Amino acid sequence: MAKHTRVRSSIDNLPADTKKLLDDMLADTRYTYAEIVAVINERGEEISRSSLQRYAMRSGEASRRLREAQEQAKALVSIVKENPDIDYTDAGLQIAMNGLINKISTAEEEFADISAEKAVKLMVAVSRTDAYKQKVRVDTTQKVKLALKEFTNQINKELERYPELKEKILLIAQDASDKAVDE
Repeated sequence: MAKHTRVRSSIDNLPADTKKLLDDMLADTRYTYAEIVAVINERGEEISRSSLQRYAMRSGEASRRLREAQEQAKALVSIVKENPDIDYTDAGLQIAMNGLINKISTAEEEFADISAEKAVKLMVAVSRTDAYKQKVRVDTTQKVKLALKEFTNQINKELERYPELKEKILLIAQDASDKAVDE
């Protein structure tokens, strides 16, 4: 039977008030690990970023942050369900861009691990996705207009003997086309 050793770290030996401050800062996603380490070290206690990261993993703050992100995603899904006219790709792009901006603005310690080139590539990828979305929208608009033209030609041929019915059907088709292009 394997012997389980209890994990202890410098953080476990902090005074109660300092440990509470550390836990509170970990729970607040506005603070980076580097900021937390700086505050604790300013109080005269020595901890490293790696010991803080290990402690955070053990204490469950990482999973709490993940749950918080999942709750935000659920809220977004709920909003989209309540507002079916929302452009899903715009919502997704906004989430991705917001996540990248938040990561850049709050994660100083990650910059030691990520190159500026990689951060720029991520931003470019999001921008390309937006450009692709716009291209798809233009292509779809053109296809809808072409389909309406084909439909109109067929209706004109088939309903020559019924001009009033033909006019009503063409108005309905134009209305449907306008709605499809607007979305």
